[in-house]
Order: sequence, then C-alpha cells, then structure tokens
Amino acid sequence: MIFSTVASKVPRRVTNTRQCNRLLAQLRRPSSRQTTRSMVVMTRRQASAIMLKQPNPISTSLPKTYTAAAQRNHSSFATFTEDENAIRETARLWAQTSLLPKVRSMDDDAKLDPDIVQELFDYGFMGMEISEEHGGADMSFTMACIVVEEIARVDPSVAILVDIHNTLTNNAVRFWGSDELKNKWLPRLATDCASSFCLSEASSGTDAFSMQSRATKIEESGGYVINGTKLWISNAKEAGVFLVFANLDPSKGYKGISAFMIDANAPGIEVGKPEHKLGLKASSTCPVTFEDVHVDAADLLGEEGLGYKYCINILNEGRIGIAAQQVGIAKGCMDIALPYINER
Repeated sequence: MIFSTVASKVPRRVTNTRQCNRLLAQLRRPSSRQTTRSMVVMTRRQASAIMLKQPNPISTSLPKTYTAAAQRNHSSFATFTEDENAIRETARLWAQTSLLPKVRSMDDDAKLDPDIVQELFDYGFMGMEISEEHGGADMSFTMACIVVEEIARVDPSVAILVDIHNTLTNNAVRFWGSDELKNKWLPRLATDCASSFCLSEASSGTDAFSMQSRATKIEESGGYVINGTKLWISNAKEAGVFLVFANLDPSKGYKGISAFMIDANAPGIEVGKPEHKLGLKASSTCPVTFEDVHVDAADLLGEEGLGYKYCINILNEGRIGIAAQQVGIAKGCMDIALPYINER
C-alpha cells in the first residue's frame, strides 16, 4: 500500500506503455516506505500527464461546459478535492496499465488473476477507509467509491471485489467490531486477506432475514458452532475470511440474527462450484457451506442478536458502492463507443 510521492520522478509525458509500467513500479516500491496518505500527493496534473499519450486514452467524463455549470450550481456533487482527484487518476492509471491487459483472459478463464488481487492490496485499494494504525489508507468513503468507479470502468468483475471488501466487510468491522476483532482482522483486510459477505440463502433471497443458517452457543467456552449454506456469494473463491450471518435464537425471529467473522480455512467450510453467469465471469459467485464450524467468541461482530441491524446499515453503504460501479461501467461503454463513432 504504497502510493508514495514521486513528483520528481514523474515525466511530463509518458509516451508508451513501458514508461507507464516503470512509473507504476516506482509508485509501488518507493525508496522509502511512507504512509498511504502521503501517496496521494501525486497531483492531478502529474497523473494526467501520464495518461496523455496512452494508446487507448480514457475520454473525459464530462464536457467542459457541463462541468463549469455543475460547479456553479451543484458543487457538492460535481467537484472533488485535490486528494480525491489524485486518487481517481491513480486508480485510473493502474486500471489502464495493469488491469486492462488482463481483462479478456480473466473473463475467458472465469477467474481473477492472483497478481491483480495482490496489486489491489499493494496499491491500498483494499483498505481505503481502514486507519493507518491498522495498515490501511485512512481515506474517505467518497475516495473508496471513486476507486470502485474507475476500476469498474475497465473491469467490473474486479470492482465487485473492491466494493464488497471495502464498503461491506471492512466497514462492518470498523463500525461494530470489538477492539480485539479490529486488531485481528483489519490489518489483514488491508494487506492480504480478501473477504466475502455471506447473507443470501436458497430460501432467503429478497427476504434475507428468514435465513435457515444457525449459530449455536457453546456455554463452556463462550464460542459458537455455525451450520448452514449460503448461496450466490461473491468473491467466495478469493476470500480469506467470510462475514457470516446466522440465527442464534430462531424463537426471536430476525432479532436472533448475529454476525461472525470466520476464517475461510476453518474446518467445516466448503466453497462450491462457481455459478456460470452471463457477465462478470471473472468474479466468483459460489455456494458456501458451513458444517459444524467452530468460531471463537472474539469473532462475534458486535453484540448477539444485532446482526440484522448491522446488515441493514452496512448494505446501505454497499449500495452506494454498487452505484459507483454502474457509473464506471457506463463511462467504460462511452470510452469504447465514442472513439468508434468518430472513426466510422
């Protein structure tokens, strides 16, 4: 997670992909490790200079006349801070130079390239709002959505991973996790451990709170045993941890639902065969079965019986991330369509 300052190293214009790759290597491995906050000091002008002469440049998102009017009348929606513009250009640069060449092969193979997943961590895209204390970027929710948008502009399959990881799992742990849970999982979530959000089941899709998954408390140890099957779980193949919702007390209905952080390597977990989807093929969508999976008491998220509240609140954030993804997809379509219109 190393967007360190490289202002003195950034050329005014990078005229080929090889130069871009060299610059990204400098961004990724600086001579002296600095905080993630400092890496965004690469200004918009510097990042734009990098993209200026690329073979397939990204078109500007809005006409200048529209932008000017928006700044006058709707500044809160149309303008961004210097840091936000810098992180946008950095994400855009990475997506164009590192991600784009691998999009077709990942789609054909129906799986994410492990090197791409690792680069997401290396560049800090997987710990956007996690504090520096826990190894994260300590940035804003807006910045996280900007990164999701720019990655979706090139490959929405990768954007799904970034979105769910940042807006759902990371934030759930940040908002409601105990200090022990935060110290255990946030450093890993920021640096090397992808995550999945396990809510949906065969009998509880739109009515998620009618779930059949059960959590049984072990009175002697204070831990829990989880049983149940979750369906349509995004990123299941890549996940190192699952945020799982299960009912601890069915007699209370949805008020018995609790949430748990469960290591993907725990005995009793089986990730099934990925679904064959019409699109987003590189993103794994799988059933996940939990059979007598033991969970430590410390891996309970928040309080017993409040899982439904956590779910409702965190999904509100996740939906904004999905909206950012859709904006990115639309812009990506325009990036392809507009040059073709001018050429035909």
